[in-house]
Amino acid sequence: MRQTASAGDPADYLESDVADLAEVGVATVRALAPAPGQRLLEEIRRARISTLAGGGPPSARAD
Repeated sequence: MRQTASAGDPADYLESDVADLAEVGVATVRALAPAPGQRLLEEIRRARISTLAGGGPPSARAD
C-alpha cells in the first residue's frame, strides 16, 4: 500500500485512501467482519419466540 504524501494536502490523502481501497477485495472485507455474538443471537431468538407466542414486545435484558 502506498504512503500518504507528507505535504498535508487533503487531495493527496484521498487519492491514497482510494488506492488502498482498490487493493482490498470484497471477500477480504467480509472475512474481517466479526461473527454475530451470542447475546445478539439470544436477543433475536427471544424476539422471534415472543412474536410467535403472540406476546408483547420483548423486554430488554439488564446485564
